[in-house]
Amino acid sequence: MKKIGEVKEALSSFARVDSHVHTHLCDGMPEMTVENIAQSAKVRGVDCVILVPHFHKRLYNGDNTLYDDTDESIFPALREEISSYEKNDGAVAFFLSTETDILTEDGDISLDISRAAEDALDFVMPTFNFHPLLPLAFVKLTYGKYINGLHESGEYENAAKKIGGVSKVLETMYRSEANALDRCPYPAMLGHFFMAHSIHPDKYSAFGAKEDNLPLMKDGARRVVEACKRNNALIDLTGVHLGSAETVTHRIETNGFLVDFQIYTVCECMRQNVGFFFGSDAHRLGGVGAERGYYDHILDLASKADMQ
Repeated sequence: MKKIGEVKEALSSFARVDSHVHTHLCDGMPEMTVENIAQSAKVRGVDCVILVPHFHKRLYNGDNTLYDDTDESIFPALREEISSYEKNDGAVAFFLSTETDILTEDGDISLDISRAAEDALDFVMPTFNFHPLLPLAFVKLTYGKYINGLHESGEYENAAKKIGGVSKVLETMYRSEANALDRCPYPAMLGHFFMAHSIHPDKYSAFGAKEDNLPLMKDGARRVVEACKRNNALIDLTGVHLGSAETVTHRIETNGFLVDFQIYTVCECMRQNVGFFFGSDAHRLGGVGAERGYYDHILDLASKADMQ
């Protein structure tokens, strides 16, 4: 793997980075090859892409597999695809990482990987894909209409109450992320930090954050960024998904207190000199670089706020 300082320096040389893209070998559509991703990236003016296949381990509920274990051969295979593309074109730069699930409140992460996989990766991306204190049935909480259904049925609220409410859910998440960075033995970029704070199709943030939680959220973001600083880690702020007919202006206007939170987090990264990046979390070619306009707007607002 690369040294994270080397990664940070390299990434800083690109005008537009999509820091979170999936592939045909893990959780992406069949057309998500390196070559096709590069072509889509060029159309949107993206000159660097970070590939992040999921690395799921030990996520079971009895005999029910919630996430399949990752076939580690995908990492050398993707490295070979990247090398082939670089020889034939290379107009778009690629880094290879992997979403390593944060499994527990203590920050245990799914890092039981082979030497071949280690050699193929540039760095790892500890990522909060489920909540260690919520029932494992909520492992798919970040997928579309399912979020609305959980909230509207009251199922989510009841589950959150059993572990201390939304504030406890959020506080545990920030602690888990900081612990994961403290314990990670590899160069790291924390994965899709904004995902749990996004308003999904309608009006629900994934883990139930509300405006009343904003002070706690800002304090949590500060502590997570401090953990990045402490461990010389980077942070991927991916987590905003615009609807097919939605404009940046509409999302900014309807995102309410989450815009405040996003601006605060970007300002905190700048204040602490922690490298931060924005990605699409694309699983389809049309998604590569798709949300960059929104992030450009947040970055502009954060830059103005930082100067005040």
